[in-house]
Amino acid sequence: MPADLTFAVVTNVTRASQDAHVGLELRVTNVTSRPVVVPVDGFGGRVEVLDPTGRQISPPPGAPKYVKNPVCEHKSCASAPHAEVTLAPGGVMRVKVRWIVERTRWPVGEKEPCCSFGPPRTEAAGPLALGKYRVRVVAPIGWSLGAARSAEVEIEVIK
Repeated sequence: MPADLTFAVVTNVTRASQDAHVGLELRVTNVTSRPVVVPVDGFGGRVEVLDPTGRQISPPPGAPKYVKNPVCEHKSCASAPHAEVTLAPGGVMRVKVRWIVERTRWPVGEKEPCCSFGPPRTEAAGPLALGKYRVRVVAPIGWSLGAARSAEVEIEVIK
């Protein structure tokens, strides 16, 4: 299956200090000759940080370990909001994503969300060490349509 969408990350910075807020932009382009429908429910733009060797630093690999939430047994997610964007042939969608230059970890003892949209929540775990990192913005699974679902940019963390 050929790729329907291409992804690129754009930023106006190549260097950032620890705990800085960096604006990233995920550009999604329709490369087909037909319109493509893209679901945009609760997209928060999951940001992953990799060291120069490709090891994921933040958020930690894996999934968060939630505490069972008894409220979820009685809650229906059927009435959850739904939104989608139709990209015309050659159309470009720009999604703004904010990244805070810090290490993150999964929260400890957090209750399982009943109807979760967007990436799992993380909490601060201290500053990133000085050096170069690859910052990856990952799109939701529904956006893949045969394409790679992420794009990267290199940013150097300075003092």
